[in-house]
Amino acid sequence: MFLLSVVIAPVFASSAVFAMTDPVGCLKRFSAFPAINLPHLLAGEILGDRGSLMDFPQGICAQNCFAVLRSASETAKLLQVWNPSQHDSLNVLAFRPVRIPCDASDFQDLILNPSHHAMRWLLDKSRATTDHQSELNLTSAEAQELARCTKNHPESQIVGSYWAKLLHNRATAFQNQGFAGVLPYEVGGKPVSTMAQIREMLNEKLPVAREFASLLHQCGVFGGEPNTALTPFQYWGLCDANKRGTLNLGAVYLLPLGDHYQLLDAEYYVSGNYSSFVTLYQVWPIQAGAKSAALVWRGDFLAATTLATTKGIERLAYGTLMQQELKKVIRCFQGDANQVPISSD
Repeated sequence: MFLLSVVIAPVFASSAVFAMTDPVGCLKRFSAFPAINLPHLLAGEILGDRGSLMDFPQGICAQNCFAVLRSASETAKLLQVWNPSQHDSLNVLAFRPVRIPCDASDFQDLILNPSHHAMRWLLDKSRATTDHQSELNLTSAEAQELARCTKNHPESQIVGSYWAKLLHNRATAFQNQGFAGVLPYEVGGKPVSTMAQIREMLNEKLPVAREFASLLHQCGVFGGEPNTALTPFQYWGLCDANKRGTLNLGAVYLLPLGDHYQLLDAEYYVSGNYSSFVTLYQVWPIQAGAKSAALVWRGDFLAATTLATTKGIERLAYGTLMQQELKKVIRCFQGDANQVPISSD
């Protein structure tokens, strides 16, 4: 990872200047899209690329490009705080902001309903956790505490309270130490580092890592002291991921660069089903006739243990399914963003 930091450090200033004068040219340089038709994007087309197979066996990535009929600044701010739980089709069961500093009350809405199939899966796997075995992404100490909790009090309310406490503890550690405070999971008796996975996936896409070097350094993904002035929007969520209830903690960083913007949305804790997920955005100002609009590039990097056993056509099929879900998310965001009248120049 140190080599990546050294390689990309000299280039981020020139990338920002170039993007201010030619957003389409900048996008072509680092993205998977050799041809960009702005009128088609403004009419609603979404360019998608499911990404090549990654050398990192647990990783998969995808890229998308789309337009939003809002100014670049408005679009970037909406991306940072957008609530996907308003759309039933996205299977986001809960999405809540986390204050800085966080408080236990930020997680009081975490209720696991045993009559809901996805929440029941999380309850069942919580109760099946032992001191030495769990299908959930926990440290040894967290697994031991959960095992004691469910042995004495298997009720769904008590299990939900355990998860609320765990999210509160992990969010507190993140707020105090940043990404350096993210504890590895124990999977099959071996530690799995979320941050190591994210860095390894980004390391495979050097053009993207170079483009986002300033943001990745300032928020601490590539190590070092993070920029304390770069305050993220923080959240916790509960989603139905293939009928498996999955809790997550995330932080969304927004960095203005002249007239355009970069964002990083990192899920630094996930309770199961996958192990890490990070999304990068770049947002440029463009014109929709006489109105302001935004050109958005989105890159998604996901790591899951199950991907290590998939190869060839099966792996490509996962990429196709991932793209379908991402385009669904983008459509929902565009619909929400476009509800508010765009501003004139």
